[in-house]
Amino acid sequence: HVHSYMEKFLNRIDEPFDPDHPWSVHIQVGQRWLEQIKERGWKPYRSEWVMWLPLADPGVHLWHLHSSGQVFRYAPILSGSVDGLFVDDKGKFHLVDFKCCKTKGLKFAFNKEKMKAPMERLEKTKFNEWLLQAAVYDHILRTKYGIKCATRRMVVLNADEGPEPQEFMMPKLDITPLLDKLSGIFGHGGPMPAWAVKEEKGED
Repeated sequence: HVHSYMEKFLNRIDEPFDPDHPWSVHIQVGQRWLEQIKERGWKPYRSEWVMWLPLADPGVHLWHLHSSGQVFRYAPILSGSVDGLFVDDKGKFHLVDFKCCKTKGLKFAFNKEKMKAPMERLEKTKFNEWLLQAAVYDHILRTKYGIKCATRRMVVLNADEGPEPQEFMMPKLDITPLLDKLSGIFGHGGPMPAWAVKEEKGED
Protein backbone atom coordinates (compact mmCIF):
# COMPACT_ATOMS: atom_id res chain seq x y z
CA HIS A 1 0.00 0.00 0.00
CA VAL A 2 2.82 2.40 0.95
CA HIS A 3 4.89 1.46 -2.11
CA SER A 4 1.88 2.07 -4.34
CA TYR A 5 1.36 5.58 -3.01
CA MET A 6 5.05 6.44 -3.11
CA GLU A 7 5.04 5.51 -6.80
CA LYS A 8 1.99 7.74 -7.38
CA PHE A 9 3.64 10.64 -5.57
CA LEU A 10 6.84 10.26 -7.60
CA ASN A 11 4.82 10.31 -10.82
CA ARG A 12 2.71 13.27 -9.67
CA ILE A 13 -0.50 11.27 -9.61
CA ASP A 14 -2.86 13.08 -7.28
CA GLU A 15 -4.83 10.41 -5.45
CA PRO A 16 -5.90 11.23 -1.89
CA PHE A 17 -5.48 8.39 0.57
CA ASP A 18 -7.87 7.39 3.32
CA PRO A 19 -6.58 8.92 6.59
CA ASP A 20 -8.33 6.13 8.50
CA HIS A 21 -6.40 3.42 6.66
CA PRO A 22 -3.95 1.72 9.06
CA TRP A 23 -1.07 2.42 6.65
CA SER A 24 -1.83 6.13 6.21
CA VAL A 25 0.59 7.12 9.00
CA HIS A 26 3.44 5.43 7.12
CA ILE A 27 2.45 7.16 3.88
CA GLN A 28 2.72 10.48 5.70
CA VAL A 29 6.29 9.58 6.68
CA GLY A 30 6.93 8.95 2.98
CA GLN A 31 5.56 12.38 2.13
CA ARG A 32 7.96 13.97 4.60
CA TRP A 33 10.85 12.16 2.94
CA LEU A 34 9.81 13.50 -0.46
CA GLU A 35 9.83 17.02 0.96
CA GLN A 36 13.32 16.44 2.35
CA ILE A 37 14.79 15.34 -0.97
CA LYS A 38 13.43 18.44 -2.67
CA GLU A 39 15.71 20.44 -0.37
CA ARG A 40 18.63 18.31 -1.57
CA GLY A 41 17.85 19.12 -5.18
CA TRP A 42 16.82 15.55 -5.99
CA LYS A 43 14.32 14.81 -8.73
CA PRO A 44 12.68 11.46 -9.57
CA TYR A 45 14.31 9.86 -12.60
CA ARG A 46 12.36 6.61 -12.73
CA SER A 47 10.12 4.63 -10.38
CA GLU A 48 9.58 0.87 -10.07
CA TRP A 49 12.15 0.22 -12.78
CA VAL A 50 12.11 -3.49 -13.61
CA MET A 51 15.64 -4.35 -14.70
CA TRP A 52 17.30 -7.52 -15.87
CA LEU A 53 20.73 -8.93 -16.65
CA PRO A 54 21.42 -12.14 -18.60
CA LEU A 55 23.36 -14.80 -16.71
CA ALA A 56 24.41 -16.58 -19.90
CA ASP A 57 25.21 -15.89 -23.54
CA PRO A 58 22.21 -15.25 -25.80
CA GLY A 59 20.59 -18.46 -26.95
CA VAL A 60 21.17 -20.42 -23.73
CA HIS A 61 17.97 -21.73 -22.18
CA LEU A 62 17.00 -23.96 -19.30
CA TRP A 63 14.28 -26.55 -19.71
CA HIS A 64 11.75 -27.50 -17.08
CA LEU A 65 9.43 -30.51 -17.38
CA HIS A 66 6.23 -29.70 -15.53
CA SER A 67 4.29 -32.43 -13.71
CA SER A 68 1.57 -32.00 -16.32
CA GLY A 69 4.00 -33.19 -18.98
CA GLN A 70 4.45 -29.75 -20.53
CA VAL A 71 7.95 -28.45 -21.19
CA PHE A 72 8.78 -24.84 -20.43
CA ARG A 73 11.80 -22.87 -21.62
CA TYR A 74 13.42 -20.26 -19.42
CA ALA A 75 16.15 -17.74 -20.20
CA PRO A 76 18.55 -17.48 -17.23
CA ILE A 77 18.40 -13.86 -16.09
CA LEU A 78 18.87 -11.88 -12.90
CA SER A 79 16.13 -9.31 -12.40
CA GLY A 80 14.73 -6.87 -9.90
CA SER A 81 12.66 -3.74 -9.45
CA VAL A 82 14.13 -0.50 -8.10
CA ASP A 83 11.58 1.50 -6.10
CA GLY A 84 13.11 4.82 -7.03
CA LEU A 85 16.06 6.21 -8.94
CA PHE A 86 16.77 9.89 -8.37
CA VAL A 87 19.08 12.42 -9.95
CA ASP A 88 20.50 15.43 -8.10
CA ASP A 89 21.31 18.92 -9.36
CA LYS A 90 24.83 17.76 -10.25
CA GLY A 91 23.56 14.94 -12.43
CA LYS A 92 24.48 12.16 -9.99
CA PHE A 93 22.15 9.19 -9.52
CA HIS A 94 20.87 7.86 -6.19
CA LEU A 95 19.27 4.43 -5.81
CA VAL A 96 16.49 4.14 -3.22
CA ASP A 97 14.47 1.20 -1.94
CA PHE A 98 11.57 1.79 0.44
CA LYS A 99 11.04 -0.38 3.51
CA CYS A 100 8.22 -0.42 6.04
CA CYS A 101 9.73 -2.81 8.55
CA LYS A 102 11.05 -2.33 12.08
CA THR A 103 14.74 -1.58 12.43
CA LYS A 104 15.36 -3.21 15.80
CA GLY A 105 18.01 -5.90 15.43
CA LEU A 106 18.79 -4.79 11.89
CA LYS A 107 22.45 -5.74 12.22
CA PHE A 108 22.01 -8.71 14.53
CA ALA A 109 22.92 -12.23 13.40
CA PHE A 110 21.75 -15.11 15.59
CA ASN A 111 24.87 -16.90 16.84
CA LYS A 112 26.78 -14.81 14.28
CA GLU A 113 25.33 -16.98 11.51
CA LYS A 114 26.83 -16.38 8.07
CA MET A 115 25.16 -16.07 4.68
CA LYS A 116 25.40 -19.00 2.31
CA ALA A 117 28.36 -19.35 -0.04
CA PRO A 118 29.72 -17.50 -1.89
CA MET A 119 28.71 -14.57 0.36
CA GLU A 120 29.69 -16.33 3.58
CA ARG A 121 31.96 -13.45 4.57
CA LEU A 122 28.78 -11.55 5.50
CA GLU A 123 26.76 -12.22 8.62
CA LYS A 124 23.14 -13.19 8.02
CA THR A 125 21.44 -9.96 9.05
CA LYS A 126 18.57 -7.94 7.64
CA PHE A 127 21.00 -5.09 6.94
CA ASN A 128 23.26 -7.36 4.89
CA GLU A 129 20.25 -8.68 2.97
CA TRP A 130 19.49 -5.08 2.04
CA LEU A 131 23.15 -4.55 1.19
CA LEU A 132 23.09 -7.52 -1.19
CA GLN A 133 19.84 -6.32 -2.78
CA ALA A 134 21.25 -2.84 -3.35
CA ALA A 135 24.48 -4.26 -4.76
CA VAL A 136 22.59 -6.38 -7.30
CA TYR A 137 20.52 -3.38 -8.42
CA ASP A 138 23.65 -1.24 -8.61
CA HIS A 139 25.46 -3.84 -10.70
CA ILE A 140 22.61 -4.23 -13.18
CA LEU A 141 22.20 -0.47 -13.59
CA ARG A 142 25.93 0.00 -14.15
CA THR A 143 26.65 -2.92 -16.47
CA LYS A 144 23.46 -3.10 -18.54
CA TYR A 145 22.09 0.44 -18.48
CA GLY A 146 25.26 2.51 -18.07
CA ILE A 147 24.05 4.27 -14.91
CA LYS A 148 26.52 4.71 -12.05
CA CYS A 149 24.88 5.33 -8.69
CA ALA A 150 26.60 7.78 -6.36
CA THR A 151 24.70 6.36 -3.38
CA ARG A 152 22.55 3.38 -2.53
CA ARG A 153 20.18 3.64 0.37
CA MET A 154 17.24 1.98 2.07
CA VAL A 155 14.59 4.38 3.35
CA VAL A 156 12.42 3.09 6.19
CA LEU A 157 8.93 4.63 6.26
CA ASN A 158 7.66 3.26 9.54
CA ALA A 159 5.62 5.63 11.69
CA ASP A 160 5.76 3.15 14.58
CA GLU A 161 9.42 4.14 15.01
CA GLY A 162 8.80 7.86 14.82
CA PRO A 163 7.41 10.53 12.50
CA GLU A 164 10.63 10.96 10.52
CA PRO A 165 11.95 8.66 7.76
CA GLN A 166 15.15 6.75 8.42
CA GLU A 167 17.85 6.40 5.78
CA PHE A 168 20.40 3.59 5.77
CA MET A 169 23.36 4.03 3.45
CA MET A 170 24.48 0.87 1.66
CA PRO A 171 28.25 0.74 1.08
CA LYS A 172 29.67 -0.77 -2.09
CA LEU A 173 29.79 -4.55 -2.17
CA ASP A 174 31.62 -6.80 -4.62
CA ILE A 175 29.09 -9.40 -5.80
CA THR A 176 31.39 -10.94 -8.44
CA PRO A 177 31.54 -14.27 -6.51
CA LEU A 178 27.72 -14.43 -6.46
CA LEU A 179 27.39 -13.64 -10.17
CA ASP A 180 30.07 -16.21 -11.02
CA LYS A 181 28.19 -18.87 -9.06
CA LEU A 182 24.85 -18.04 -10.67
CA SER A 183 26.42 -18.06 -14.14
CA GLY A 184 28.02 -21.40 -13.38
CA ILE A 185 24.69 -22.89 -12.35
CA PHE A 186 22.40 -21.32 -14.94
CA GLY A 187 24.77 -20.35 -17.75
CA HIS A 188 24.33 -23.54 -19.74
CA GLY A 189 21.66 -25.39 -21.64
CA GLY A 190 19.81 -28.36 -20.28
CA PRO A 191 17.49 -29.05 -17.36
CA MET A 192 16.84 -26.46 -14.70
CA PRO A 193 18.43 -27.24 -11.32
CA ALA A 194 15.93 -29.06 -9.12
CA TRP A 195 16.23 -26.55 -6.28
CA ALA A 196 15.29 -23.69 -8.62
CA VAL A 197 12.05 -25.31 -9.75
CA LYS A 198 8.84 -24.32 -8.01
CA GLU A 199 6.10 -26.70 -9.02
CA GLU A 200 2.68 -25.24 -9.67
CA LYS A 201 -0.12 -26.99 -7.87
CA GLY A 202 -2.81 -28.07 -10.26
CA GLU A 203 -6.51 -28.09 -9.52
CA ASP A 204 -8.17 -31.34 -8.47
